Amino acid sequence: QTQKDNNKTTETIARHVTAAISLHITKLQDAEEKIAKTAAELDASLTACNTQLEEVQTSIAKLTKQVLTPPSKPSYAMALATALATGQQVDPEKQAQHLQQTAREAIKECQLLIDFPVTSQLAAGKSSHAQLVEHIKKALEALPKDNTPELNIRSVNQL
Repeated sequence: QTQKDNNKTTETIARHVTAAISLHITKLQDAEEKIAKTAAELDASLTACNTQLEEVQTSIAKLTKQVLTPPSKPSYAMALATALATGQQVDPEKQAQHLQQTAREAIKECQLLIDFPVTSQLAAGKSSHAQLVEHIKKALEALPKDNTPELNIRSVNQL
């Protein structure tokens, strides 16, 4: 009989312990699921951040190369900076002529000349200046933007 009582007591204790800890086990399982979900979200965020970091590093490297590489053709800014940096006493008239020549060359390098056929709606005398400017703006906006400088209209002249 003592063995029976012991078995009943053991079963009763086991049921009480199981009932007491089952709620905690459920909470632990829920916490584990939440942690796994958060870890997956963090992993995805980390991957996205790594991609963005690589893009930023590539952009920085590209900009650094552009800044450190001198332009192949002289520019007005480069000529002015060189003249100011040397600090030499140069004939002001000669220096001014050199700066003007360099500026003219830099401007010519950026000019875009368009010769419309006589039959075109945009030929000289067939459209207003404002219409010509609008068509040019639309054309510039339609150009691909990959690895190109920003194109801004400074002036439009009809010849």
